Amino acid sequence: MKQSIKAGALFPQAARTDFMTVTRTRYQSMVDRAKRKELPPIPFSLEEFRAEMLSVMGGKEDGPIYCRYCKRYFATHEVAVDHATPLSRGGSQGLANIDYPCAQDNNRKGSLTLLEYNALLAFLDTQHPLMRQDVLSRLEKANQLAAGARRNQALIAEFKKIGQWGKKKQKQQAQPELDDF
Repeated sequence: MKQSIKAGALFPQAARTDFMTVTRTRYQSMVDRAKRKELPPIPFSLEEFRAEMLSVMGGKEDGPIYCRYCKRYFATHEVAVDHATPLSRGGSQGLANIDYPCAQDNNRKGSLTLLEYNALLAFLDTQHPLMRQDVLSRLEKANQLAAGARRNQALIAEFKKIGQWGKKKQKQQAQPELDDF
C-alpha cells in the first residue's frame, strides 16, 4: 500500500526538483563507478532510470520508497541505488538488477545478497536481539571503511608510482598523535 507523502500536493515543483536532482545524482554515480572500475557502460539512459524509479515510487515524484530490508518507507533523498545481485558476485548492470534500499541498509549490507542480509537480520532478531544494533553498526562502519579504501587506491598507487608514498608515511609518523599529550 504505497501512499504519497503529500509533499508534492502542496509543493509540486519542489517534489519534482528533488526527484530530478536525486535521480540525476544517483545515475551519475553509477556511470562514474562503472568508468572507475573499468566496467562496460551503464546499459540504460537517465530517462529510463527515472521511469523505473518513478514506478517504484507509485508513479508520484513525492511517493515513498519501500526498503525491503528494514521494511520501512522513506523519501527520495534517502534512497541508495544498489545492485540486487552484487556486480562482484555476477550481477548485471541492467535495470532489472537495480534495487532501491534505504541508504542505511545499503551501507550495512555491503556485498551480501538479499537472502544473505535478510538471513543475518533474522538471525540477529531471533538469536541475539540485544546485539543487533551493535553488530549492524559495526558492519556499516566496516563497509564505509572498505569503500573509502577502494576510493583511495588510485591515489595511493599514484603516490607509490612517483616515490612519495614512503615520504608521506614517514611524515605522518613523525607528527605526534593528539593522544600523546
